Amino acid sequence: MALTSGTKLGPYEIQSPGVMGQIAKIVHVVLAVLLWGTMLAGQKQKPFPVTSVVDQPTIAGHPVQLDGQGKLLPWPMPDDIGYSYSSHFLTQWTILWDQHNRQRLHYFYCCFDFDRTTFELAPDPHWANSTGYLRAMMQGFIERLYPYTGDARTLTFLQSFVDYELENGLTPEGYAWSQVPYASANPGAKRYTGWSQLGEDYVEPHVVGEDGYGYLRLYEMTGNTKYLRAAIHCADALVKNYKPGDEDHSPWPVRLWAHILPT
Repeated sequence: MALTSGTKLGPYEIQSPGVMGQIAKIVHVVLAVLLWGTMLAGQKQKPFPVTSVVDQPTIAGHPVQLDGQGKLLPWPMPDDIGYSYSSHFLTQWTILWDQHNRQRLHYFYCCFDFDRTTFELAPDPHWANSTGYLRAMMQGFIERLYPYTGDARTLTFLQSFVDYELENGLTPEGYAWSQVPYASANPGAKRYTGWSQLGEDYVEPHVVGEDGYGYLRLYEMTGNTKYLRAAIHCADALVKNYKPGDEDHSPWPVRLWAHILPT
C-alpha cells in the first residue's frame, strides 16, 4: 500500500503488514517507557525535607487564598476553580490563534514578555527556541482543548505548527539519528538545527521520544499518515541507537551528535 501525505486512513483501517509491523514497534517502545515509569512510580519515595518556608501574602501581585486544607486556590476566581482554569487556557489559546494569523512568533521563539502599552508579544532574543518539546507539549494541549471547545481551528493550528517542524527541523537522511526532530534552534532562526550555545547538530533522545509520541497521537487525531511516518522515524532511531542500561548508565544519552553512532 502506498502512503502519501494526503492519505486519510484511520488507525484501524491499515492492513499493510509492513506498516502494522512499524506500528507494533512504536507500541513496544511506548510500552517499555510506560512500564519503566510505572516501576519507578511504584518505588517508595522518601519525602523531601523542608528547607524553607514561604509565607507571603501575594504571588505575582495577586492575594494568596487557601482552601480549608491550606491548599493554594487558583487565580483569578478562587471561589470558582473550574472557571479559573478555563479562563486561563482559553486566554492562552486566544493568543496562539492570534499569532497563527499574524507573525507566528511561536515558530521562532519560545520565551516572551509583552509590551505594557500595546500588549504585543516581545520575544526573548537570547534564549533557545525549544522547538521539539514545544510541539510535544502543544499536541497534548490541543488534544484536550479540541474536545473541550469543539473548535476545529485548534487542529488547524496544531497541524501547521507540526508541519513547519517536519519541513524545517529534522535531521538529514543518512545520519545515525536520521529524520528526527532537533530539540532546539537559535532564537529567531527559520531553520531548526540546535542551539549554537550548546552545539548545533545535536539531538536529545528523550525529545525524539516525546515528539514521536506527539506525531503518533496527531496521526490518530487526523488520520494523516505523514504524522505516522514521522513517528516511525523517531521509533526507528530510538531502537537503532538503543544500548542496554543499568542504574549507572542510561539506554540513551541525554544529548549527542545526531550523525554519530553512540560508542
